[in-house]
Amino acid sequence: AMDPRILLMDEPTSGLDNSNRRNLLPLIENLRELYKTTILIVTHDLLLPRELRCQISFLDQGRLSPPMRFDEMRFSENPL
Repeated sequence: AMDPRILLMDEPTSGLDNSNRRNLLPLIENLRELYKTTILIVTHDLLLPRELRCQISFLDQGRLSPPMRFDEMRFSENPL
């Protein structure tokens, strides 16, 4: 628990006001930097991957899309 290889988060920003949300994002970044760990975040907040500068994948009918950056997803011709 003190040196996680993978950290799982389920809707970490759900229910937070903007102030608390802004405070949480640097904490997530610090965890990633401090532990050099992979963080898997399940979220409906599509801005979260952009703000954390991480890759995003989509689960659609039991299939996981290839990972991509936020801008790649935004300009993709592939409907999600």
